[in-house]
Amino acid sequence: AGGSSASSLGALVADGVADEAQVRSLVRFLENCPQPTPSARALSASYWCSAERALGDPGNVVEAIAGILLRRPDVRAALGEVSGVEWWWQDVDHNDPPKVYHTDQNVWLEDDGSSTRRYPDWASVLYLTEGGGPTAVFWKQDALAVMPRPGRYLLFPGDRPHGVLHSLQEGSFDRLTLLLNWWRQRPPGIAEVPQLPSEVAIDGNFASQPSEAEAAAIGA
Repeated sequence: AGGSSASSLGALVADGVADEAQVRSLVRFLENCPQPTPSARALSASYWCSAERALGDPGNVVEAIAGILLRRPDVRAALGEVSGVEWWWQDVDHNDPPKVYHTDQNVWLEDDGSSTRRYPDWASVLYLTEGGGPTAVFWKQDALAVMPRPGRYLLFPGDRPHGVLHSLQEGSFDRLTLLLNWWRQRPPGIAEVPQLPSEVAIDGNFASQPSEAEAAAIGA
């Protein structure tokens, strides 16, 4: 199990959040999961999992890893109380441009034509491959760059600007990340994940969640 470290930006970086078998299960699930469809009144598309479901009866491996995260003392201490997690994924390769500097937002179009923008309470990245450039997070005069590594987890306040820098390696690569944004109140326009075959949705690598004592040891 890996340790974790904090930064002056209020960010947390933890290695070993998912082991090799769990990373493979997550990759397999995302390969078979349909992309979320945006609501007619939303500008982005993502799936939702309540904290209760993640901790109690996860229906797929993403919901299971959300439960593992919620049981980690370091992650839970940073998050506080949350109602759930919004999730989606990005799969890019050496032919794709880096992700531009941005801030995650839920943008909802109101009846009067105006829009309401909400920042997640916490934004986070679970790296599933090693290729590609680092994630860069910025706040005032500070910056943090985190290199992709399978099972590494980056958590930071949801209003922090961030992006992906150019890859430091030459040649081809595949950069697959699972994005998990945590909310104290569920925002509008987030979809429920479709039902997938059980052999794809959940497997033995996530069959049992760690106990509180085991989670404390993981987060130590």
